[in-house]
Amino acid sequence: LADPKKRAFSGEPPLVAMTPGGRGGGVGNPTFQCLADTLLQEGFRVLTWDRRNSGHSEVSYDFKGKSRAAQDAADLCGLLGTLGVPMAILAGQSAGGRMALEFARRYPKMVCGMILKDLTGGEKALKHLRKKYFTSHLNAAERGGMAEVAQQAFFRNMLTTGPEELRQTRTKQLMATDVGTFVEAMILSARFLERAIDPVLGFDEDMLRAHDPNVPCFLVHDSRRNDGMHTAEAMEELCEGLTKSGAKVALSTGVGDFWVDKGVTFCWKAVNA
Repeated sequence: LADPKKRAFSGEPPLVAMTPGGRGGGVGNPTFQCLADTLLQEGFRVLTWDRRNSGHSEVSYDFKGKSRAAQDAADLCGLLGTLGVPMAILAGQSAGGRMALEFARRYPKMVCGMILKDLTGGEKALKHLRKKYFTSHLNAAERGGMAEVAQQAFFRNMLTTGPEELRQTRTKQLMATDVGTFVEAMILSARFLERAIDPVLGFDEDMLRAHDPNVPCFLVHDSRRNDGMHTAEAMEELCEGLTKSGAKVALSTGVGDFWVDKGVTFCWKAVNA
């Protein structure tokens, strides 16, 4: 949690919670660094956080019947509650954007705006991400339990990076994980992606139309993304779907940090709405 560089609000400064994509940590992640630096100069507080099983967080796959995105949303809700933050702006990229959408669906009164950057959509994204993030690990667990899971590239990296104490803690936690609990978490997380592939993974037009109209959205697409998953079409259709909810929605497309000034302006408008 970073405090602002100047006092720009009469009360508690508003907070922007940032969640990058993939399965990497959020603390020190460069995805939103330029936005974070600018917001701090403008008087906002900025929260970067390591989701469970990422960054320097510990290992837990007890999702209590939820998908990874829903559990991350619940974790962020709990973190904001601990910090005494009743409402925040969410900034999410790719998987972090899916989490932000799920957070807004579950806890709309805690969101005053969202910045959504380069979300994935389409058959290629579903096939690739479902296998990379979930079904490959599910298959490993069913073949050889958590010992086999620990040999997967993602988990080998998790268990061999970071401070020694963290590595030891993570190893103990992963190996103590109940196989059935782990498999359930992978199945439910894969199903979350499968519930819709268009406009973006996990959210179809009806879900987007049900978005709270009081939560404005600023969408960003970096036109350098050409992997066939983080597509301009997905962001354009996401913009169209959210607009049908009655919310104020804008989409900006360009290269690099072109969008940061617009993002800061969006944050000012969101907290002053």
